[in-house]
Amino acid sequence: MKTKLQKIFIEKISGEWGDDAPSGDGIPIIRTANFTKNGKIDFSNLVTRLIQKDARDEKGKVIKYSDGKTKKVIDLKKIEEKKLLDKDIIIEKSGGGIGTPVGRVVYFENPNDKIYLSNNFTQTLRVNPNIAVPKYIFYYLKYLYKRGNVLKYQNQTTGLFNLKLEKYLQEEVLLPEYSKQYAVVTQLDTIQKLIDKRIESIELLDKLIQSYYFNMFGDSFNNQKTYPLKQLKEITPKDKIISYGIVQPGQNIEDGEPYLKIGDIYKNRIDDRNIFKTSELISKKYKRTICEEGDVLITIRATVGEVALIEKKHVGFNIAREIALIRPDLDIITPEFLYQTFVSKGFQFLLLKHTKGSTRKGISLEKLRDIRIPLPPIELQKEFSDLKYSVDSQKERLGKSLEILQTLFQSVLQNAFNPNTEIDEKPFFKELIKRLNVEDLKGNKKRLQYLLELFNENKFDNDDDYFDAKDKLFDLIIAGEIKQKVIEVDKNKKIILEAK
Repeated sequence: MKTKLQKIFIEKISGEWGDDAPSGDGIPIIRTANFTKNGKIDFSNLVTRLIQKDARDEKGKVIKYSDGKTKKVIDLKKIEEKKLLDKDIIIEKSGGGIGTPVGRVVYFENPNDKIYLSNNFTQTLRVNPNIAVPKYIFYYLKYLYKRGNVLKYQNQTTGLFNLKLEKYLQEEVLLPEYSKQYAVVTQLDTIQKLIDKRIESIELLDKLIQSYYFNMFGDSFNNQKTYPLKQLKEITPKDKIISYGIVQPGQNIEDGEPYLKIGDIYKNRIDDRNIFKTSELISKKYKRTICEEGDVLITIRATVGEVALIEKKHVGFNIAREIALIRPDLDIITPEFLYQTFVSKGFQFLLLKHTKGSTRKGISLEKLRDIRIPLPPIELQKEFSDLKYSVDSQKERLGKSLEILQTLFQSVLQNAFNPNTEIDEKPFFKELIKRLNVEDLKGNKKRLQYLLELFNENKFDNDDDYFDAKDKLFDLIIAGEIKQKVIEVDKNKKIILEAK
């Protein structure tokens, strides 16, 4: 059955920005800057805002102070109406940029029972659970975004891209039976868990490198080891200034020249799964920012401070204007040391001091060029580079595994919503069984056989999963879906179970 997305949502709630909360005691607000590429929310750097309204007296008149300012009170009703609930989908309706259209989505799962709101650049979509599985719809919106369906529903005003949401929600979605929706969700969730584990392992190695850096050089802000300080413009070759890239890359060209968008630099590495390409003419016009091995990139708009070190596979790529390129002078500084300095907390603090704006943050090239960093002896930097290379070789192996999983995820996502796709449920059935009820199992010989194999091979992760599946097994025996058969093994009678 196909139905319009519009009919699936019981509520569409606009976001709220509120007022400054100087003491930090406001409501945590989820911004698009908190959207991660895997559709989750980064809760580590939320802002807090006060959700207020004008105070009124018993007669409904607005109360003012003696200086003429309006008295404000917390708007409890608005907070209650707009607070996020588990399984809500948050969609980006304003923002984006060239090559990064609006329409990204994240799936909300409350980490600590606090109240959260989303900001005014987003909208909350609440799925009617009697019509569809919420996470199935979340994955479908990710699928539409990946296909580029959002492009025909966005327009640009005052430098921002806006999603014409009501028109976008006229898109149709195939709604199979609930058990098929659960199968799609479980398959994608299972792959995503493996991806998350790889990312976690890579991040642990990143922390090891950070530890090496701190032990050798100290904090880049406090400079405890009193190394000489150099401005960033002083550590680049004299014929190379720190520069941003392509201002207007134009349309994505299939056989054009690759360039990196701000969204391609994520968690201080390059995610090249969705690289856009511009014309050769435009790329040559900005030849000063065509990447060479050892260049260090840093984002200077929106998600300020994401860093990447250019390796061989990204040589020849250009960059978009939201990114700055720094080419280190190898006689005085190594790329590895510069990269690690940029990702250090000390440098990130310095960067934050020079970053302007609230909703659209940014740092000017002039301010960036003037930032000073400690410069240890080149021999010590090279020693650190050798240590980093050793750890990076381990990261590379994990990275290749991660790329395979990410490619698999995208492949499964592309095929999941094809009505003719048959899903092999066996690899993830132990996760799927948690979401299925007895009715989903009746008459499905494959699922019944997978259930029996779970018991025969004792594949359960914990007692709760075991007893939940056991209850379903007993119900299926009573319903006659699974038969008990007595056989003789070594002169002993043994009961075995078979799917009907």
